[in-house]
This record gives sequence, C-alpha cells and structure tokens, in this order.
Amino acid sequence: MENATLVELRPSGDLLDPNFSSYKLSLDPIPMHETTLPAKVDHLLRSEEQFSLQHVKLFGLHNHLLYDPWNLDDVYYVDKDKTVKRNVVDKETGKLSGVSKVWNIPSTHERRAGHYSPSGYFPAKDLVLLSDGAGTLHLIHSGERVKPDKAESQWKVLFTNEVCGEEVPYVVVHARDIAEEKDESANVIEGRKVHCLLLHVEEAKKVKGQKDLPQIKEKGTKSSHTSFVSVLEWIILEEDYCSFWAAQNFCLVNKDGAWSVGRRRKLCGFAIPEYAAVCEDGISLTISSEEPFIFITDTGKPLKDEIPEKKEDTEKDGEPAEKRKPVDDTSARIEWMENLDEVRLSLPLEGSSQALNPYSNFVCYIYLL
Repeated sequence: MENATLVELRPSGDLLDPNFSSYKLSLDPIPMHETTLPAKVDHLLRSEEQFSLQHVKLFGLHNHLLYDPWNLDDVYYVDKDKTVKRNVVDKETGKLSGVSKVWNIPSTHERRAGHYSPSGYFPAKDLVLLSDGAGTLHLIHSGERVKPDKAESQWKVLFTNEVCGEEVPYVVVHARDIAEEKDESANVIEGRKVHCLLLHVEEAKKVKGQKDLPQIKEKGTKSSHTSFVSVLEWIILEEDYCSFWAAQNFCLVNKDGAWSVGRRRKLCGFAIPEYAAVCEDGISLTISSEEPFIFITDTGKPLKDEIPEKKEDTEKDGEPAEKRKPVDDTSARIEWMENLDEVRLSLPLEGSSQALNPYSNFVCYIYLL
C-alpha cells in the first residue's frame, strides 16, 4: 500500500426508515464511579514550543484512562511516580474495588518540557503496549489480567526500545496483535506480530522520508502551510522464530533477539486524525481526518511519487527530445459557434480524414429556449 484512498461516506437509502419520527432520550441514570487516587495522574502540559493546533488537540483530547477491551470491568492509568495502577468494578456491588499497583515503567529519561503524557493499548488478552511519553515503547506480557491478585507478578517486559528515535515522544493510538503463522502440520513457521500505530507532531522541515512533503497552501492565503505536521508511525514488532519455543516453555523474560522491529511505515498529514486504527487484516489502516495523510517512508518497498514531475526536453524511448516529431493535435480541435437560437459544437471523429470526407465530424446542437 503506497497511497491512501479517500473514501466518501454517504447515507444508504436502503437503511433509512421513512416512518422514523425521532429519537427518544432515555432518562435512565448513567453509571458513574468515583474513587480517591493515592497519587495524581501523570498529566503533562504543552511547552512554549508546542503551540500549533495539532499540539492543542493532541494534548487537550488525551485520555489518561486505559480501557481494557478484554476485561470490560477493568481500567488503568499511570500516576506521577510512573506506576501503572488498576481499578476494577466489583460485579456484585457495582462499585470500584480500589486502586492496586500493577507495574512500574522503567524510564531512563527525566521529565522535561516537550514530553507527552503516558499512553498505552491492549492489543491482546495477554499483551500490553505502553509508552512512557518520553520516547520509550514497552511491549509487556501481562498473563491473565482477569486475576487482580496476580496482576503485578505476571507483567514481564518482552521488548523495550526508542522506536521513533532518541527521546522522540509520541502517543499510542492503536495496536493489533496478529497471530503466528502455521504450516499444514500445525507447526509454527513465524512468530506473532504486533502492529503499533504511534502519533506525534513535528516541525515539517525536520521530517525526513523517501518522499518529500507536499507544499499545501492555507485557504485564503499565499503563504505555505503550517510549519507543523502530524506524523503517524506504523511499526511492526515481530517475535523471532528462535524465541518461540522459549515462550512455549513459559520463559517470558526479555531476551536478546526475542522481539525486534520489523517493517516501518510513516505517514504525514496537516491535522490530528479523529480516528486511526490498524485493520484486522494487518495490511491496511483506517484514518478519519480533516486533512489527507500520505506515506513518506516504507522500509518494505520503495515509494513512488503520486504525481510525477513533468520534465521538459528529456529522452523518451531512447530518442532525444529535439529529434521527436511534434504531435499533431488538430484531431482534438473543437469548433464552437453560437447565435441567438442555438449553440453548435463540432469535433472531428477519430481516424477520419477531412480530405476524403468533409462531413466526418461529430456535431452537437444545443437549442436555447
């Protein structure tokens, strides 16, 4: 996949109910759970250099609560001490059972201006993807998260790396786990893959890739576009085949070569996406944004320009430009006549000869009423 496809969403007439009158607002109370936190949430504000609209949306819309889709009653957050905390709704009482410590984020960077708030995602029932907000990504084997009494002891690091560059902060937008591949005999031939979708805002002049960013102009002005761009990093973490058998023996301690960075892809746009996710097939993305996103880097294959540059006086089919015969464009000439009663359009047909047949033209009359 090189270029993004723009999809226009339109309502389907077959799904519309002609007898629909209105929605009825439910008066049932919405469940709300409150609890006192032993330590404040690790919440970071924008620095003076992070003044763009992209920065405002990225920081302002950040959700500090991490939702676990595999356990609907669990919620996580990261506090000021870089500790992952968990709170579970008791199914019998319907109240929060209390905050419990799960894991400490081993970050080597001190908090400074320009960092992001911690973020994370749960790509599988036994995997957790966490970012410390300072550029380090952690892939963690969590075991069965449904058991709160054993949650802390089961979290073990599988992979740790600054995947976007040294101390480049980002937000984990989405992640998806792709199961291992097996042959006909049910033998594993390839380990698991975790697709990570990371978002950060950078100055346009500092973003480098296989393709240059397009020069888009702001509406109503002649100046170049905003100096900041939104960058989506699509990174695949791969489990090496040699480490699969160690994992089968429940040897889940982080080992050299157990997990590594595979294919990298980078997309850029001039807006913060409203929604972005890796599709279930693992070969495409779904992005909803006010501005289009384009691929500028792909380590899997070289990217081609969407609109190739027009080159004058270059060789074509091995023949210099000055020796090429000029193209006869008389066949594409359109004659137009107009009076008070009608408009007459005339154009020659393909392959016709005016010398042999002077009436070999297609004529269209438009009558004015």
